[in-house]
Amino acid sequence: EDSCLQDLFSLDAALASGENPEPAAYAAGLAACAATLRWKPARRLLREMTQRRVEVSSDHVVSALEASCQNWDSALGVLRWAQSENVGLSAAAYNAALEACAFEQRWSEALHVLEELHESDDRPDADKETYAVVTRACIGDWYWALQSLRLAEERQQTTQGTYVAALRACERCQRTQSVLRVLYDMHAAAVHPEHEAFDLAIQAVAKARLWLRAMAFLEEARSFDALPRTTSAYSAALEACNQASAWQHVIWVLSLMETQQVIPDSIGFQSATEALQECEQPELAEEIETRSSASLRDSGQAAAVHSKPQRKLGEHELERLQWGF
Repeated sequence: EDSCLQDLFSLDAALASGENPEPAAYAAGLAACAATLRWKPARRLLREMTQRRVEVSSDHVVSALEASCQNWDSALGVLRWAQSENVGLSAAAYNAALEACAFEQRWSEALHVLEELHESDDRPDADKETYAVVTRACIGDWYWALQSLRLAEERQQTTQGTYVAALRACERCQRTQSVLRVLYDMHAAAVHPEHEAFDLAIQAVAKARLWLRAMAFLEEARSFDALPRTTSAYSAALEACNQASAWQHVIWVLSLMETQQVIPDSIGFQSATEALQECEQPELAEEIETRSSASLRDSGQAAAVHSKPQRKLGEHELERLQWGF
C-alpha cells in the first residue's frame, strides 16, 4: 500500500508543478487508487486525462471502477462518464461496475446495466462473470436472482458462482422449493455442486424440517467430496434430526463433522444432546456433553470445565447406524 500511495503522491506532485506526466504515470496512479479504494482521486485523474488530451483506455476505466468497488453510485458514475466520452469499454469494465452494485446489493441497477449489454450493439457481450455478478447483486430478492440465472442459462453462460448466488438468495428468503429447483438445474447442466452449494442447500431443507432431504444432500456431498466446510449447515442438520428424534442420524452427522474437522457450535451440541437424551442414549449424550464442555473451554467461553478425555466415535456406535432413503 505504501508503494501505491507513493505513485499517487508523485503524480499529484507532478500535476501541481505544471508538468505533463506520461500516460504510464496516470496508469500507475489509477492502479494505486484501485489498490487503496480511493475513488475520488481516481475520478479526478480521469478528468485530468481528458483535459490534458491523454487517451483514456478501458483499462484506465477499470482501475477507476475497482477503486469504486464499495461505492455503487461512484462506479456507475464512472461508467456513465466513460460512455459519454466514447471510451471503448470491455466486458471487464462492465463487470467491475456490476461488482460495486453486488457489494451493496443494488439489484435494480445491476439488472439495468445487464439490460444495456443485451440491447446495445456497440457494447460487449455479457460473459459468464457478468451473470454471476448480477445474480450475486440480487441476493436480497430471490425472484430477480432466479431471473438472472435463467438469462445465463438461456445464453449458456452459467458457472458454479451463478448457481451459488441464486441458491444464496433463495436460502436467505426461505424459498426451499426454489433451492431444490436450482440444485436440480445444476445437475441438468452438468455443473456439479461444490462445498458452498451443498452448504446452502442443506441449510435450506434443514430449516424447512425436511431432515431426510438434508441427510440425502449430506450423503451426496460426501460422494462428491464436497461436504460443507462451515458449522451452519451441520448445525441446521443436527437441529432437524433432533426435531425428528433421529438420533442415529445425529451420530452420523457428527461423524461427518469429525472427518471435516468442523467443531459444532452451541446449537449443534444442544440439538445432538437433546436428541440422544430423548431417545434414551445416555452414554452418547454424556459423550456429546463432554465434547461441548471441552469445545467451550478451548474457545475461551468457559472459565473452568471438568470433563473426561475426548474419544473418537467407536466402531460399535457407527455400526448401529442403519439408515437409508
